[in-house]
Amino acid sequence: QNFSICQGDSVVVDGVSYKVAGSYVDTLTYAVSGCDSFRVVTNITVNPIYNDTIRTSICANDMYTLPDGATTNTAGNYHYTDTTTLGCDSLYTVALTITPLPTGTATAAICFGDSIFLGNAWQNTAGSYIDTVANGANCDSVVTTTLTINALPNVTANASATVLCQGELLTLTGGGASTYVWTNGAVNSVAFAQAVGSVTYIVTGTDVNTCIDTASVT
Repeated sequence: QNFSICQGDSVVVDGVSYKVAGSYVDTLTYAVSGCDSFRVVTNITVNPIYNDTIRTSICANDMYTLPDGATTNTAGNYHYTDTTTLGCDSLYTVALTITPLPTGTATAAICFGDSIFLGNAWQNTAGSYIDTVANGANCDSVVTTTLTINALPNVTANASATVLCQGELLTLTGGGASTYVWTNGAVNSVAFAQAVGSVTYIVTGTDVNTCIDTASVT
């Protein structure tokens, strides 16, 4: 005769309790005659039960789906019971850990009137803006960017003279910035002979922050 039990259980056969797997031979004796009757072989199979732990980790901005379908992003041990195909109750635990998002800082600067995309929007005001940056297979990074707004230079256009006689040389000089580019082929601080007539010269000045402004002289 064959019996199957779960680990930790027992079965009673003909008044004998069994809980260890194996084959057991018993000889039955009639109580009246005292004569042996027949031998009985008892086969005991002990099926295992399980107490397993599933260890997993997610990023702080992710969600984990538990075996019961619930979702969470809270670290902890989540316990569940299940029945094996052999009918034995088993326990398994999901040990969930949360990996904090790596953080970083950055700086950015723009000129007054410009804008930059930070904090999931276009920004033109000084301040701190937070962005989440994808990082491939690793956890996303949280970056805090400090934005500075640089003022525009106050560019001036200066001429050595505003009225010239034919043949006289004109020198144009920009002020208020670091570098200057003039229209009509003029070069900053380099004298040249202007053609006859009234001419307007426009200078574009760029400062050390690469911010620009313009001015003109006629």
